[in-house]
Amino acid sequence: REPWPLMSDDTTESAREHADALVREHLARRGLRQTLAAMDSEAPRTQHAISSRVAVAKGLKMDRLVRRNKERDAPLASLLEMLCEALELNERPIRIEGGASNGAPTAVAAHALGAA
Repeated sequence: REPWPLMSDDTTESAREHADALVREHLARRGLRQTLAAMDSEAPRTQHAISSRVAVAKGLKMDRLVRRNKERDAPLASLLEMLCEALELNERPIRIEGGASNGAPTAVAAHALGAA
């Protein structure tokens, strides 16, 4: 049994686009303009690049996490920071239906995805 499910090329590309968007949003919010310019030079945005913070949060099912962050006295600046904090605080994985091609569920952090 493979530790991670086999993903289609479309799923892999979507994951890359979301990861790139998370990093770009984090660099922009931290004011790291030269680093962001270097990333844009080394890994130019594709026609499928995600440029909306809302689209990234929605695509990664982080809606609840973003809402909770807005309620904080000192909210975190970037989606990447929110995701990292949620992963650090969460110790139990949840099962997501339809993970692996063999029917085995995948494990992901519950709070990072905005689950209960």
